[in-house]
Parts: sequence; structure tokens; C-alpha cells
Amino acid sequence: MLQIIVSMMGLVLVKEPYYNEAGFDVLIDTEDSKVASALYTEKAFVLARGFLRSAFTHRLGGIDDIIDWLYLSSKPGPHLLRRIVEESNALIPTSMAEQSNTTNGESDTSRRLSAGALVLLRRTMLWLEKRLEDDEDNLQFNQ
Repeated sequence: MLQIIVSMMGLVLVKEPYYNEAGFDVLIDTEDSKVASALYTEKAFVLARGFLRSAFTHRLGGIDDIIDWLYLSSKPGPHLLRRIVEESNALIPTSMAEQSNTTNGESDTSRRLSAGALVLLRRTMLWLEKRLEDDEDNLQFNQ
């Protein structure tokens, strides 16, 4: 379990997780790796939010209490779910605007998220928003 958590942190706590892969560190700042790095980072971003949905849908046994403590407002802790929802929702219109302003001469790395990633992110964010609302309703009901 610790190895899984360390691996996940290596994906989400660094600016460009692509270069954390074995042997990819030599590709840092090379022209050939910029698009691949941007797409890998985008995928890690979207999948990290998808992990939250899975963690709340399919309880993970020994770490349920840790997940709840980290993300839910009804528990003491950092309440990260609200922050994730707010930051992700702020990124969606920014990415949509950047896509509509992209010209043929610009590279794919000029966008924040691709159209495909936006579809997946929006779907996940709808679920996470509902989970956040349910948690906050539960918090108000229990007070």
C-alpha cells in the first residue's frame, strides 16, 4: 500500500511527472518530449481525480478513514475535496477558451487540457461535486 501511495505522489506532486518514469529524465526540455510530457501530465491530472471517485465509490478497506480525513468536510482534516472541485472547475472554462483560440500554428502543448481530457474531467467533476454536496449536507445535518 505504501508503494502505491508513493507512486501516486510522484504523479501528482510534481510539475511534469513524465520525467519521473525510468530513463525519461534525460529527455527534460527536449523538443521531442514536450508534447508527450504535456499529454502524460494531463492524463495523470484527470486520472488522479478519477481515483477519488473510485475511492469513494469502492471503499478501499484499510485506508477509508484516511481518504475521508483528507477529503471530506464532515471529518476533521484538510478538506481537500472542495479545493479539488474548485480548482478543476476553474480549469475547465480556461481550457475551453484556449482551445477556441488555438490556431493551426500553435502546438498542442499551448492548451491546458485537450478536448478528450475535458470530457473525462467534466464527467468526474459532476460526480465529485455531488459527493461534496452530500458531504456538506451531512455536516449541516449533524451539527
